[in-house]
Amino acid sequence: MKNKIGLITFHRSTNFGSCLQAFALYKKIEMMGYQCEIIDYRCPAIEARENLTVPRISLFKPKSIYRRLFLWPTLKRKANNLEDFLKNHAEISEEYTPDTISSANENYGKFLVGSDIVWGRDITNNDYAYFLDFVSNNHKKYAFSASVGDYLTRGDEKRIGELLNTFSKIAVREKETIQWINTLSSKEAKWVCDPTMLLTAEEWIELIPPTQILDNYVLVYFDSPDHKCLKDAIKYGREHNKKVFYIDYYRKQISGVIQKKPTTLNDFLGLIKSADRIFTASYHGILFSIYFEKQFVFYTRAHKSRVLSLAEKLDFLEQCGDNNNTVYDLDYKRIADKVADFRNQSIKSLMEILNDEA
Repeated sequence: MKNKIGLITFHRSTNFGSCLQAFALYKKIEMMGYQCEIIDYRCPAIEARENLTVPRISLFKPKSIYRRLFLWPTLKRKANNLEDFLKNHAEISEEYTPDTISSANENYGKFLVGSDIVWGRDITNNDYAYFLDFVSNNHKKYAFSASVGDYLTRGDEKRIGELLNTFSKIAVREKETIQWINTLSSKEAKWVCDPTMLLTAEEWIELIPPTQILDNYVLVYFDSPDHKCLKDAIKYGREHNKKVFYIDYYRKQISGVIQKKPTTLNDFLGLIKSADRIFTASYHGILFSIYFEKQFVFYTRAHKSRVLSLAEKLDFLEQCGDNNNTVYDLDYKRIADKVADFRNQSIKSLMEILNDEA
């Protein structure tokens, strides 16, 4: 027990990015020679948000019927595939709920929370388990690549500050989160990468071989709220005689677009790796475009500080398509060097956490 690390994160999800970041942090810790286990914590708000519960049907709400009959089967298959992937490639604990999570103290020497927007109380419905409030005083607490997302005042800042002060070391995913921590607590935080960046592109290709797609297309992954992302992709595809693939599970058929509904990580990464160019409002869509050195345009949506923080760190703000109609090509020699530096700095911070005396 003393040497085992308990990792709590958003691992139960229908979102590819959440699964990839959870696996990456677990895998990197394992590769560095430490014993780790993902804590199978069931946060009610996340279970509902990630479509992990069967949608109810109401005869008075036609959308609920459509969702149950036409959307749910694909989303369920996707969720099952992601769950099976983690079960087959990581150590997963017994199931915990808010009522039983305190018993996890018996199974681990230290606790680590991260990554994703684990400190987004708007997402977790103020679930303080992600601030490790259940951890007893004789265990050390750490955060790696934790994100807040929404920095609005919520009335619980005093309690959050008290919980942050109980952490031994804190490393966060966005620059803004460092200031947030400094304001609420006496702790200092380091700025580190998303866990997916801890692994190289070559390691990703070896661990999760992308499906090869022999087609001439541009890819859209997550549209922007004003739909400029999708419109720009359609325009680019028309001008350059390329198909437009759109990863989407919810909308009905769109003119000029071929909808794709990948349900495995291999297919998802394959769609990114085989694309000619990517238009995305997804944080992890940006990251894997960078890892595979694809040309891309990014857009902002909810919790936009995370993508802007990343763009500032790696110096690709000119790729933001929110108010820009020009498509630029990235200089990947420059970007690759910045990625490598950020990765190495972040691995050093993770090593400091893992080596800290429990």
